[in-house]
Amino acid sequence: MTALLKGSSTAVFVEGAAAGSARPSRRARTAAEAGAGERQALERGIQLALERELLPRDVEVEPVKHVELSGRSAEDAADEIIGTLGEAASSGCVVVLQGKACDEKKAVVTELKYKLGQAEVWPMVTFFRAMTFMLLTFSEQTGSTLQDVLQKPEMIAAGIEMIEEMGESKSLGEMAANAESMMAMTSDASKIGENLPLSLEYGQGELINFVTSALGKVAGTGLTVLIDGEVETLRYIRSPHRFEF
Repeated sequence: MTALLKGSSTAVFVEGAAAGSARPSRRARTAAEAGAGERQALERGIQLALERELLPRDVEVEPVKHVELSGRSAEDAADEIIGTLGEAASSGCVVVLQGKACDEKKAVVTELKYKLGQAEVWPMVTFFRAMTFMLLTFSEQTGSTLQDVLQKPEMIAAGIEMIEEMGESKSLGEMAANAESMMAMTSDASKIGENLPLSLEYGQGELINFVTSALGKVAGTGLTVLIDGEVETLRYIRSPHRFEF
């Protein structure tokens, strides 16, 4: 078990520290089951995207640097990553931050955004959640199921368009933050989580290509994009700056 020991201004991640009961709570078990379901859906989604030729079968992934979190602060881990980036940290680049979602990883991503200054966080899961929210609303209004909607490529394309419109000309990072706030306040918040695996399964290729296209638009602007997501998805995003937690 991993616990966060908080001091006056830093949080240190300690592996094996006592953090409540040794027996996982019902909430923890439910979250673990949901996580397993999402991972299976993600893997099916990658396979489906390959079959539909939305993603290349042969991908040469750049070297990945492992960042250890146990026994150190988020600030220290962020400093290690920034040091590895070298001049790219000030000129702008794409930083791939792969690994399972957890509080420790989230803290490091937040610290990186703060330290790098001109930087945005692009969380892949937020884009999938936004697609789920938009198309779930559409399916309910039309009396169809979300699965039926997601099985139509033209509807996934419409979902991508809706995500872009949600940004209202804001950057993708701002849009992601606004989308999470909006989805947290909606009465359908629980439905988004329940239906997320469907978007992970049927929209994988389209969303990866959407993010790749968006990255091309910010290249050379001096912006650093921190892309946060799972290994399986981020292997299709090109960057020499790759880190795994």
